[in-house]
Amino acid sequence: MTEHVYWHAPVWEIVVIAGASIFLIAWLLVVALRRPNSAAALSAVHPVLNEQPILFFDRVNGITTMNDASKHMLDQIQALPGSLLIDALLEVFLETHEEARIVQQRDWPEADQTLVAIPIYRHSEDVAGVLASVVPIEMLSTPDRPFEKPHEPVRDWIVLGPTLRLQRGGPTAHVRHIDPATEQPAAIWQETKLTPSEDALLRFLIEQPGEVHTAESLFALVWPDDEVNAIGLRPDQKDRLRRLVFQLRQRIEPDPRSPRYLRTAHGIGYACYIDRAEKGA
Repeated sequence: MTEHVYWHAPVWEIVVIAGASIFLIAWLLVVALRRPNSAAALSAVHPVLNEQPILFFDRVNGITTMNDASKHMLDQIQALPGSLLIDALLEVFLETHEEARIVQQRDWPEADQTLVAIPIYRHSEDVAGVLASVVPIEMLSTPDRPFEKPHEPVRDWIVLGPTLRLQRGGPTAHVRHIDPATEQPAAIWQETKLTPSEDALLRFLIEQPGEVHTAESLFALVWPDDEVNAIGLRPDQKDRLRRLVFQLRQRIEPDPRSPRYLRTAHGIGYACYIDRAEKGA
């Protein structure tokens, strides 16, 4: 036998209970879906952290603004017609991520300012992302470090500076690495062999020292059989060129973490700088 139970309640009680239930469910959904406010969190630590532009980059999410100052800065940059500042910013992030080193870009986004990007590690050798900020350029100014009297130039070598020389007839370079303890070049030259691609890239760049060459022209030089689109390099082509530059820096730079000879012109390409005083010694 079926037993029926009936609940008798005023209409206002039903309305209140239903309304409260809907409000509670809506509040729980908002709490569950609401993204954490990083700007508020940084301001809670110290108000100045919301006034200094702070950005984060990873391969999945791209560029993330961490506070109000960085959001305002990016909004201003994106409003500029034909601005290369965003391209330069992405180049800095990608270079920092790929080469796992601190990268600085002077005069970004304005003169007398410097963008500083730092790799963030998930594990000892795994870069999870890049944290960046903009600081006044004078904060990063450092005096020139003294160098030892370089060896006399050898006829068979192209002297690029006090810590680097390239063999004229072969893919061999001599490098004097920086001693981390003294921050001075080592007295002994170390020999390193360049791959054909590395040798071709370096010799092309030193033909016109100090001149910035576009990434497209350098890619076409090293990989002439790989077609370059009229609108620029594909992402995989950019990564291939960036890896080649990274490998070359590991071989020729006295301190690869702070490139002295092979420099990046972010958003454009690369250039090779020669110590003129040393070259003429």
